Amino acid sequence: MNVWFVFSILLLLCLIPCGLVSLRGAVMERMLALQTAQIIMVFTILLTAEGLHRTIYQDVALTLAIMSFVSSLAFIRFLERWL
Repeated sequence: MNVWFVFSILLLLCLIPCGLVSLRGAVMERMLALQTAQIIMVFTILLTAEGLHRTIYQDVALTLAIMSFVSSLAFIRFLERWL
């Protein structure tokens, strides 16, 4: 286990507050928790890719970053009816 995996595990522990807010928060707080969790996952995948010395996982992180932006726009468009 190297330093990259240690920080990856620490970032995964940061997902716990995001999950709690997603379960109990208001609508916009849930959206913010979802965005924060997606950013944390992108960084976690990047740290894991560096720890494993696999560049293909960096492409996965880039794809997740783009998809999270698109999904947030679609989700906000969907929530626009109730806000």
